[in-house]
Amino acid sequence: MFNAKSDYAINKKNEGIVYRNGDTIFVYTLNDYLHDNPYKAPADFRALKESSDEDYWMTDRDDSDYSKRTVSFKDFDRLSQGAVPSREDELIDFIDHQSYLEHHRQMRQQMHVALATLTEKQLRRYKLHICDGLKVVQIVEFEQRELLEMANITHQSISESIKAAKKRIAKSLVKQQVNPVK
Repeated sequence: MFNAKSDYAINKKNEGIVYRNGDTIFVYTLNDYLHDNPYKAPADFRALKESSDEDYWMTDRDDSDYSKRTVSFKDFDRLSQGAVPSREDELIDFIDHQSYLEHHRQMRQQMHVALATLTEKQLRRYKLHICDGLKVVQIVEFEQRELLEMANITHQSISESIKAAKKRIAKSLVKQQVNPVK
């Protein structure tokens, strides 16, 4: 969505570098750049344009983040009424948070035990697929390029390895009396 008030949007949409002075918008084009810098190349301008786009993008993100964390004065009175939690609510929230942290710690420990049951290949492939989000085809390409293993690496072998890893993890979690995630 194009926002005509956004310096980032205007700069990104324009082929030149855009800057604003009050209500006036100036555009610094490739021709202007080459005229002012006769020893520079168009690639230098493109690098400057990319830098300008990135700077405007960062400023736009900062402005957006700031506006999301602030409240206008007209909403302030409505939001501040009854906004202080009771001591009981704070205590309940604290206890809930502590039990959540303990549960999360136990789950991490159980998953660590389950991952320890995997072979080196299964663990590597499982992490690439589940943690890094790589598709099986990407894992095949990665292993062929990076690991230079002598065995013929196929889509099927990677797929079966990941499937076997999931089975082992589920079996380990069942032994630990945890509901396995599929």
